[in-house]
Amino acid sequence: MRNRNSHNNSIFQFDDYQGNHYSLLVGLGFYGYGAITGNNKIRKMGLHAAEAFIYSGIIAGGIKLLIGRRRPYAGRGHLVFKPLKFNNSAYQSLPSGHTTVSFAVSTALAKSVDNAYWKFFWYGTASMVAASRVYHNKHWMSDVFLGAVIGYGVGGYVVGFENKEKTRLFGHKIEPWFRLSTVGLRVYLN
Repeated sequence: MRNRNSHNNSIFQFDDYQGNHYSLLVGLGFYGYGAITGNNKIRKMGLHAAEAFIYSGIIAGGIKLLIGRRRPYAGRGHLVFKPLKFNNSAYQSLPSGHTTVSFAVSTALAKSVDNAYWKFFWYGTASMVAASRVYHNKHWMSDVFLGAVIGYGVGGYVVGFENKEKTRLFGHKIEPWFRLSTVGLRVYLN
């Protein structure tokens, strides 16, 4: 908080453009470009990014509501918890949703292309989102760390879903499950 100035404010604006609905638009943009040009690899990359956005957003939102950690700007320290505060965003700090979504989409995109510069760009922007959330006093460092871990895991899971060995967790196959009125996970026990 002591290092806030106009120069730093301009640097840490990443959370205005990534980690929110714009991240979904990036995935949909890749998907659309791939569909229009007939490039199945780019289309699949966009699909993975959009899926990662949706799954990570659901997971982060659910955890936020269950834990109910107070945000830094709301005061009274990092050990104040009030779970299930649906209409009070001051108690929805852990994990950072922007960081979770940013790392999920960035991981899906980074793992889709085998290029070091490509990976550095996407993981770098996700890291800047995490730093921005702390800089703007919206999250604690532990919030963005957990968000990064969840996002990386979800993005990697979505990309690796087609490879059956990568979709195993503790020896059990897990896959998303959708019905008209239900969203969940299906677990196949071995």
